[in-house]
Amino acid sequence: MFQLPIILSPTFPHTMTHTILEQLIPQLEIQEDKKVITITDEGGEHLGLLYYELAKKGFTNKPIGLNKWGMVECKIERLYEKYPEIEPLDVLRWGTQIANPQR
Repeated sequence: MFQLPIILSPTFPHTMTHTILEQLIPQLEIQEDKKVITITDEGGEHLGLLYYELAKKGFTNKPIGLNKWGMVECKIERLYEKYPEIEPLDVLRWGTQIANPQR
């Protein structure tokens, strides 16, 4: 498992959620055919997990291309308990940026 530096794109809206996400520490781990992002805060508290798989032809309902990682599951209840103002769509965008780094 390794920690990634996060650079939010200029298109990522600056909101209260953006400010919260800047304080979180994602750790990316690759497990067989999945990527798992463990979310902790600056104090080391575990806040959740995001699970990604490579998009397949069966992902036709999803707006992502092939060879991109798409979220298939998340367990982020503690994140919502600690930060109730966080927006789910912002967490999805943030995690997708981590799972699909720009080359």
